[in-house]
Amino acid sequence: MNSIGVSGHRILKALAKGETDPAKLVELAADNLKASREQLAEAVSGAMQSRHRVVLAMRLEELDLLDQHIAELGRQLGKALLQQLHGTRLRLLVDLPVRRPAA
Repeated sequence: MNSIGVSGHRILKALAKGETDPAKLVELAADNLKASREQLAEAVSGAMQSRHRVVLAMRLEELDLLDQHIAELGRQLGKALLQQLHGTRLRLLVDLPVRRPAA
């Protein structure tokens, strides 16, 4: 999942690409948002100039990169935890007392 949500990412990406129609932007949102469609339309209405779109596109790229880094850290942490768990299991097996059958 990304840090701004799927709907937020779609809407901001469309804004960065020059979409200005609030109705089209609202259509990019998922149905399960807390805000109503009217609130969302009001939020995306406004005067966005080309310099705003450039900065927004740059910030979205940064967020995408951060999301990739977070995902990679999650994978690395998962691997480390599995290795630690595996090592703990091996130590437990090695430390088990061996019962030899009576002769």
